[in-house]
Amino acid sequence: PFDLNRRIKERYPGMPVVLLLNNQMDMVQVEAKRYRMAEFDEVFLWTGDSGVFLAMIKGIEDRLNLEHDTRHGLVRVILVIEDSIAHYSKFLPILYTQLVKQTQQLISEELTGAYRRLRMSMRPKVILAHDFAAAEAFYREYKDYLISIVTDVQYERAGKIDDEAGVRFISMVREDRCTVPVLLQSLDQGNAAKAGALGARFLSKSSPQLLTELRDFISSELGFGDFIFRREDRSEVARASTM
Repeated sequence: PFDLNRRIKERYPGMPVVLLLNNQMDMVQVEAKRYRMAEFDEVFLWTGDSGVFLAMIKGIEDRLNLEHDTRHGLVRVILVIEDSIAHYSKFLPILYTQLVKQTQQLISEELTGAYRRLRMSMRPKVILAHDFAAAEAFYREYKDYLISIVTDVQYERAGKIDDEAGVRFISMVREDRCTVPVLLQSLDQGNAAKAGALGARFLSKSSPQLLTELRDFISSELGFGDFIFRREDRSEVARASTM
């Protein structure tokens, strides 16, 4: 695949190439050549869920359209920081599916097909970063358009794996007076307290309720779902599902 990728890039400069791994053994072999993984535009793991193709294609589309759509269309952005191929191959299809469903609910009242298509094209973009440096560069460039950050706890920072990278990143964001909703993901339940201290939600990667918890985060934190009127103590007064 590395040789094929090189030939494609030589013949079709700028053509995105995504590597799709078939099993865990393939992932072990490729991760051993992590320095060469950067030659691909992205790497995903096939687990039998066809949603991975949605994530692959939408991910490339979002990256290509990001600058234009934010500058000219004020489209919002979700930053996902994750270096585990297995996890983001599972997580991103769920995230994209929920974003599409929520956007479809928002446009259900639009009168014409043209407005519906316009609304769909204005759904939030999802950008995937694999290390601290890439995430920080993206944050500095597009922080005015961010509506959420979803981050792992452990990933590469300053050339080494940092067990606190995600916590450090959120701390940097909060010090920048950014109040954007944050979802911290980890296999270690002990990180839940750290997330709470930083005003972030926590989601266990091994949770059997991953889909439900992610749907709740999108609805309650990102402005989707019903418009809920609350008192200062957060108790609900009433809600409106439609205009």
